[in-house]
Amino acid sequence: MHVTPRSVLGLALLSAHARAAVMPGDVCGINGADFLNDDFGGTNLVSGPGCTLGGSGEFSQCFCHPTQDGDPFGEWTWQCNAGTVGPPVLFGPAAGKECPASIPVPRDYDFTRPSCDTSVNPTGQAGDPSCPYHNCDQGGNNSAVCGCVDLGAFGMGDGQKWFCLHSSCSSADGYCGIEEGADEAESAGTGATLAAAAVGAGVAAALVAW
Repeated sequence: MHVTPRSVLGLALLSAHARAAVMPGDVCGINGADFLNDDFGGTNLVSGPGCTLGGSGEFSQCFCHPTQDGDPFGEWTWQCNAGTVGPPVLFGPAAGKECPASIPVPRDYDFTRPSCDTSVNPTGQAGDPSCPYHNCDQGGNNSAVCGCVDLGAFGMGDGQKWFCLHSSCSSADGYCGIEEGADEAESAGTGATLAAAAVGAGVAAALVAW
C-alpha cells in the first residue's frame, strides 16, 4: 500500500471518528451478573485514573460503571465526572463503611473466598458504592471493583463473601489508557503493586501487592 499525506490524513480522521463514537451513556460490556462470575475479565477500565472520551477529549474521569437505577443485574455504561451533567461516579467506602487495604479477591486467586460483613463493608449496590483497586499508574493493566455479597440474597448459599470484578486499565477500543494491542504480559509484569484508592473521596491508600 502506497502511503501518501492524504491517506495519512484520512486515517487520522477515521481514528478521530472512532474515538468520538464512544460517549458517556454507551454500554461498556459489563453487567451486574458479571460481578459474581469469577471467570469474567473485563476490557474497560472500572477504577483508577479514569478515561477520556469524545473526539476532542471533552469528557474525562470516565469509568465503566453500574447505572444508578437500582437494578443489580443491569448493563454498566460509560459514566464521567467531568464534562457531563448528572450523578457523579462514586467509589466506596461510603460513610460508616470500610474497604480492605488490599484487594480481597486478587485476579486468579487460589484461596478460600474471604468473608465480609455487609453492615461494615461496601456491597456495590445502589447507594453503597464498591471498593476500587488498580495498578494503572504503576505500569500495570489491572482495575477492579469489589463488594461484600450476601450469598442468600442471590440464591448462592449462606454467609457473606467478597467478590471482585476484574478488568483492564484501558478500553477495548484503545481510546484511553493503554493502547489496544499493548503487551499486557509486560504491563502486568511491571505492575507489582496495587493502588487501592477511594477515588470518589480522593483518598489514596498504601500500595500493596496485586
